[in-house]
Amino acid sequence: MHPVDLFIIIGIACMVGFTPLIYVRHDLLLAFGYIVLSTVGAFAGAYVALWYFPQTDKPGIIFGGFAGAIIPVAVWHFVRRRGDRK
Repeated sequence: MHPVDLFIIIGIACMVGFTPLIYVRHDLLLAFGYIVLSTVGAFAGAYVALWYFPQTDKPGIIFGGFAGAIIPVAVWHFVRRRGDRK
């Protein structure tokens, strides 16, 4: 992995993590969770994509980072929403 790829992954995590923050109102735990989950997910997704598909360098990092960042954030959003209805 090239050192500049870290900026790509961090940029993906910021895009995915800050988008739901537009709708968060006075819930610091939810805001922090979105940022942390998207960052960890983007790094994990990019690493797994490079591990399983080493021949795809940048596209693997981009698509793996997006998938890795979006999936945990969406799952956490729906799990929290389901818990609020009870």
